[in-house]
Parts: sequence; structure tokens; C-alpha cells
Amino acid sequence: MFNTRYLLVVAGLIRLTLAWNATFLPLGDSITYGWLSTDGNGYREDLLELVTAGGDSVDYIGSIQAGTMADNWNDGYIGCTIDQIASNGVPALEIVPQVVLLMAGTNDINYQEDLTNAPSRLMTLVDEIFSYSPDAAIIVSDIPLIVDDELEPLVMTYNSGVQELVQERISEGQHLVHVSLSSLTSSEMADELHPNDEGYQVLAQAWYVGVQTASSAGWIS
Repeated sequence: MFNTRYLLVVAGLIRLTLAWNATFLPLGDSITYGWLSTDGNGYREDLLELVTAGGDSVDYIGSIQAGTMADNWNDGYIGCTIDQIASNGVPALEIVPQVVLLMAGTNDINYQEDLTNAPSRLMTLVDEIFSYSPDAAIIVSDIPLIVDDELEPLVMTYNSGVQELVQERISEGQHLVHVSLSSLTSSEMADELHPNDEGYQVLAQAWYVGVQTASSAGWIS
């Protein structure tokens, strides 16, 4: 199990805000959906438990229900690229989420679809999210490793490009947070593309640190 006590201590050190109740939109592909997790919840239930233990509350929103958890709404579009996720995610964006958990690009890498411009496509999606929710906090995650010797270097290049673009926008004052998945290992993957239960816990921990960063900045209320 993940070390909840450690994470809550870290959160307590960086957080000065009052408790909040916020709408979260998990937006992405099959990893957001929770594919190959035992209960189908992926990272979402683990993240919910961390947030709740920290004294805050989350209302997940989206167009899809997946997993055994009660609040199982999300926008995890199986097999979809960044552009497809952008097209499919409009109905949920119209609900105006307060926090968006954005992880996309795995299928662009897997299909090797115009990889040079993939980070820029993700930023176009970020712009679309802000057009619906100007005051939202968008937490942008790395995509997990791909257990393939040819594709994994492409993942590293993509993640580096995304991080660079996110940091540029943060310096411009946008409500963006980047979270790293560099601690995820191949032993925490269920197949080439998807985490196993332990891997999804790693994702939940990463998201939680990102959520607390956004909260301490006053972007979640």
C-alpha cells in the first residue's frame, strides 16, 4: 500500500489553505479509465482516499463511469490520442470542472502519430480546457513508461517536451502543475501500456502531490 502518513505530512508542510470541496475531471485515455486495475478504479479511488484523509473532498465528473467505486465518473477514452480526447471531452468541460487531471499522449506514442508536435497538441488541449474553465487548476502528468525498447525513448522525449511547455506556461501565470512519473518501474506495469494496481497507486501519489501544489497556490476552493 502507498504511504498515506508520509504523503499527509508532506501535504501539511506545503499547505496553508482551508478545506475545500472541488469538482475533479480525470481526463485522458484508458489509463484514466483504470484499464487492467483489479477493481477498475485505476488511480481514482486511491487519490480520493488521499484527498479525503487530508480533510478535503472531491466530486469526480465526466461522461464515463468505470470501476467499483461509488463516484466513478471520469473521461478516460480507451485507445484515444490527444486530439481524440480533446474532441470527446467537450461535454464534461461544459460542466466547468475546478480541477482537471490531464494525462494524454500514450496512444500518440503507441501509434507514432506526429510525435514531434505531440507536446504542442497537448498544450492545445490545455488551451481548450481553459476556454471552458478559465479559473481551473490543470494538473498535467507525465505519461507512464511503455515497456518497449523502441517506444520508451519516445516516451522520454515526449514527457520532456511536455514538461518544458508546461513550465513556460507556469512562468506566464497559468494555473498549471506538472507531475512526474519517473518513479514508476516496469514491475508496476500490467502490460506494455497500463499500470498494475501498484502502478496505479504510484499515479495516485503523484496526482496528490500535484493537487496539494495547486491547493497551496490557492487555485482550489
